[in-house]
Amino acid sequence: MLTTTEEMIIKDGPNMGHVLTHLEFLAKTNAGIDPEYKFEIRAISECAPPRSLLINPPNDDGLEVALHFVDQTNRQGFNVYVTVNPAVPSGQHVKDEDICAISFVYADADLRGVVSQVKNDFIHRPNVYICTGTVPFERGHFYWQLV
Repeated sequence: MLTTTEEMIIKDGPNMGHVLTHLEFLAKTNAGIDPEYKFEIRAISECAPPRSLLINPPNDDGLEVALHFVDQTNRQGFNVYVTVNPAVPSGQHVKDEDICAISFVYADADLRGVVSQVKNDFIHRPNVYICTGTVPFERGHFYWQLV
């Protein structure tokens, strides 16, 4: 059963301004990395096989294709994620060994109470927090920038 927020996102689509800001933030942090790198956008659903898209984030065309992919897959009920660190993929998907730079340490907070704990108790505050859900409790991703 979908929450009201999930129903709204499927009907109206995700906030594409927030999606673009997030992708540009990740790309800006990695400006100047050589060789040319990519991010993978992954769309995951319990009801369908996963989908993915490799994008060149410094390229405006890559961002436009990424926004279209995010909008379409999210409207179809997929949860959409992006790799955090730049990669030079050797195939259709980014694997650990494809990562070419570590720009962020990343934490996925999916357990009840973890978001509050990180926000209130960590000595080193994250540079970025992305709320990924609120039902049945707040969940999110935290990023600590290294470069």
